[in-house]
Amino acid sequence: MDLLLNALTLKGYSAMSLVLWQTLEEASIPYAVNPNTTFTIFCPPDEAFFALKYTHPPVTLLQYHAVPLKLDKKSIELSFQLGSKLDTLLPGHPLLVTRPPNGGHVFINEVRIMEWDVYRDNRFIIHGVEDFFDPALQTVSCRILDYTGSPHRAVAAKPVAELRLQHYLIINPFHQSHRPESEPAGHSIPLPCMRLFMTYYL
Repeated sequence: MDLLLNALTLKGYSAMSLVLWQTLEEASIPYAVNPNTTFTIFCPPDEAFFALKYTHPPVTLLQYHAVPLKLDKKSIELSFQLGSKLDTLLPGHPLLVTRPPNGGHVFINEVRIMEWDVYRDNRFIIHGVEDFFDPALQTVSCRILDYTGSPHRAVAAKPVAELRLQHYLIINPFHQSHRPESEPAGHSIPLPCMRLFMTYYL
């Protein structure tokens, strides 16, 4: 463990190394104390900790940056495409590949992987990322349903498909609790709203 923490400190991830050390010392994450569990950890740089919001990140945020698999650069680039999900140590909150490699950088939750293999051994692989992942990121699962009774739904399905073909990712701005009672779960959001929440990836 000392080798891991020293490597992170030397490469500009000292804040994350302290968080990892404290987490492992306190056994805050049960998986971490199991010597047979392997991990990939996506590590934000020290600058990300300067933001007031994450000065003392909760354990759940650390769990969201840890995947219980060993994923090196090659396996991520070859095995994961746009929309692929990576289960994390935070139950029910997977990471999402929002920009596939295609010969360039990989983005997860709209955050770029900046440095591969900051550290690796038989148990850990750590990659450096630009910032913290945001657990609130959600994407619309845009299904073609039987649109009846609401004209905007009938016209929204085709533009959504076309936008995806043009390399747009539609980000869902609505939480289920804010959905109008007349809007059943699973339906696409109105097209005018979609235009405000598109992220272009190339």
